[in-house]
Amino acid sequence: MKIATGILFAAMIICAAEIRKPAWDEMPGPARTIAAQLGINASNFTQTLEWIDRRSETRIVDGDWDDLVYYMLQSRSFTKAKTIEPARSAIEFASSAQIPNPVRARMGAFLAAMKAPSGDRQKYLARLHPSAVTIEEHYARSMKFLQEKELHCHDQACIAELYTNRGLSTDTSLQAFRSVEAATEWINRNRPEFHARRVLVLGPGLDFAPRTGLHDDAPPVVYQPGQVRQLLHPDQVDCADINALVIAYTKGVCDASYQLNIATGLPDSSPHWDLIIATNVLLYLDDAELLFAMNNIRHMLNPGGIFLHNDARFQASLFGKACGLPAIRFSDIVLDANRRPPLTDRYVLHEPAVPSL
Repeated sequence: MKIATGILFAAMIICAAEIRKPAWDEMPGPARTIAAQLGINASNFTQTLEWIDRRSETRIVDGDWDDLVYYMLQSRSFTKAKTIEPARSAIEFASSAQIPNPVRARMGAFLAAMKAPSGDRQKYLARLHPSAVTIEEHYARSMKFLQEKELHCHDQACIAELYTNRGLSTDTSLQAFRSVEAATEWINRNRPEFHARRVLVLGPGLDFAPRTGLHDDAPPVVYQPGQVRQLLHPDQVDCADINALVIAYTKGVCDASYQLNIATGLPDSSPHWDLIIATNVLLYLDDAELLFAMNNIRHMLNPGGIFLHNDARFQASLFGKACGLPAIRFSDIVLDANRRPPLTDRYVLHEPAVPSL
């Protein structure tokens, strides 16, 4: 993926870290048993990793287009037109089966701005070479996802299936850190001897073009590493993300950064962390990716370390146990009790143990 702006290119050079591919034999027996049930074995393992990487690159680009759509709908930097909330736009689009006129007006203003893009956001989005046809195409795709999620999905399984096929989002928010705070409270009560000296934030995210609440009068922000420092006071906070855009903005925020697909790669220097945090990351992974990710994360944890995430799927617990990373705690938390239904999240904690089924 080409990075157009100077700041992103420079950060890529500074933050580059060696990544290696995991080997089939690095998966314990129980994990290989599950892999076989998914149609994966020693002979096609490497090809499967390559296929995941190719698919991930496509999903990164789809995520960039989602960012473009959300930016086009909300930004005030290129038009004085009223901001359009994406989910409401999706509902209107579903009811009429036509692109609403206010959206078309914003599309035209955005394309005009792309002739001389200004600021990091516009310059990055310009590298997609948007046209009226491609913006309409990706607007329809993004709105379809929101329609399915907001109108048609009535349980977590439905939403989970949607996320394993959507573009890979860079989105983040302060609210998303609430699960980490709740998990930390439990760890402090139940593991008083635990101290996270070295922490890895997987998928720290970037406030680049969020689905709601875009503040494009301020530079994009990577929130989580700073929050981790305030909450846990570790000696070191490192970051890993599949998207080069996010890695670029971790400069000066994270002590070390890795451009890493957690399903297909491991840091070559084999560093180990006391705590690995992955909020709103695992839910993008299908079964094979999730199994591989659990195995890789186990290799990246110190003995006595903890893995923290917020994926409620049964597979996360099953695959973790098979990889030697069984779940030790699961809890739901309420983010906004005033919403109907209430907005909730969860946290799941895993600790290293002997792999089993």
